[in-house]
Amino acid sequence: MKSAKWAAFAALVTCFASAEAGNFNVWVVETSGDFTFSATANYFEFGINEIRPSPNLTHAGSNSVARARIVTEALAVGSWAFTGERLLTMDGGLQWSGAPDAQHQLKITTLVKDLQNGLEYNVVSYLDRNGAHWGGPVNFSLPTNHVRWEDTIEFINGPSAVSTTYQGTNHYMNMAQTPEPASLLALAGGLALVRRRFRR
Repeated sequence: MKSAKWAAFAALVTCFASAEAGNFNVWVVETSGDFTFSATANYFEFGINEIRPSPNLTHAGSNSVARARIVTEALAVGSWAFTGERLLTMDGGLQWSGAPDAQHQLKITTLVKDLQNGLEYNVVSYLDRNGAHWGGPVNFSLPTNHVRWEDTIEFINGPSAVSTTYQGTNHYMNMAQTPEPASLLALAGGLALVRRRFRR
């Protein structure tokens, strides 16, 4: 009797565990710009595409602009889908001579492409002093399994700039799950078995 109850409970735990996976595959498609570098993209934790250039990109000097571009793609796994970009954050640093200057910026403009439904969205994040380093959110018109991020990183060095450094980007995505038929059947069967056993 007890073993049957535990088996039913284990089935439920398995269903819910798979529902919390929220995983996706992510990879770098292309890098380009005024720098020589490579980049990695990783599924970091729930819903996060973490992008890191190698080496860190640094643009030195005042009154100058440089750009880099990193394009990444992701496919949602199983029954998961992307439903929007909750937040875009960046890691970087600014150095200036004298006081902070709002003209001295590290800026990321992201074109988010829903390749499944043919839709596009824009997110902008910038850093010009401590604390200003995020952008978003963007809600997608439709859920999608296939997303491309086209990140344009701009090093906009103002008159008091010494250097601007870009270390990485995190795209925090909203994700939702549509249970697969097999999971629904297993969940319904597990619930029915637990209900039946506990009634006894």
